[in-house]
Amino acid sequence: MEQSQNVILQTVNLTKEFSSKSGSVQALKDINLSINSGDSFGIIGLSGAGKSTLIRCFNFLERPSSGKVFFQGRDLAALSEKELRQVRRKISMIFQNFNLLAQRTVLDNVIFPLEISGAEKDYSLARAKELLELVSMGDKLNAYPDQLSGGQRQRVAIARALANKPDVLLCDEATSALDPDTTEQILHLLKEIQHKLGITLVIITHQMDVVIKACDKVAVMENSRIVEEGKVKDVFVKPQSDIAKRLIMPHGELVKKIDSNRLIRLTFDGLAAGEPILANLILACRVPVSILQADSNTIDGVTYGQMLIRIPDDNISESRILAWLEENNINYKKERK
Repeated sequence: MEQSQNVILQTVNLTKEFSSKSGSVQALKDINLSINSGDSFGIIGLSGAGKSTLIRCFNFLERPSSGKVFFQGRDLAALSEKELRQVRRKISMIFQNFNLLAQRTVLDNVIFPLEISGAEKDYSLARAKELLELVSMGDKLNAYPDQLSGGQRQRVAIARALANKPDVLLCDEATSALDPDTTEQILHLLKEIQHKLGITLVIITHQMDVVIKACDKVAVMENSRIVEEGKVKDVFVKPQSDIAKRLIMPHGELVKKIDSNRLIRLTFDGLAAGEPILANLILACRVPVSILQADSNTIDGVTYGQMLIRIPDDNISESRILAWLEENNINYKKERK
């Protein structure tokens, strides 16, 4: 199959079905996705969207029911078991629950995949120590996993995943078990490692904040399909799917609690994020507006914002406000209960 030289992972019409007592369950439906070498690629969706199944198809831990998976242009279904094992060394994974070996020290955990691949002992020891220094765990070589914090365990898991010099690092909800400060540290570490080693990051998450902080591109999943895909900043500012809008500003419960149908969600980017948009709107339209929720994020050094506002409960005021928003190129969506 023809493929761009820069594409490292690709799925073509990928479908995955599981059998159950009640019948067949389709976990993935016609997934077409291309990830370039060096990308920081996020795959986001709510629980049950199919994210984890998709990431496990990338290295054939789950074999597709139909469709194709390509790694560096090679059809994984056409590989022998030996060839597939070699490919899996180049597509490594880290997990939400770390999956460290409790009876092994930190150092021995990182050495373990090198033992399996048949590396020499001296090389394995030196490589493990080098990686533990890379993830700031060089002072914990002889500690055991149960002596470490969650963030420290994930650092060890990252070092272990890098042992065989992979080209792709798959991160399956790798920060979901961590507190916000530790999450930020781990995401920063992953980005540092990517820049130093030139690897491709694929991050599975249900949190838009994780995608914003760690990814350049994103695919949004719902009901086993990809419903939206693009650069993170484009999806953040102009989400096309309802699920993307919910993930970016999850105010569904807030909307339900408010006794009004005159709610508008605003998104704005770049210089507009620093402008007094609401003040200008009120002055221009001469109507009172209430801020119910607001948020901002920095993507590639540029601030992007979003806001949920309540407007007066009359058609004339609403028409005036919507006309002003359109005239000033402010992205908006009317929220309905």
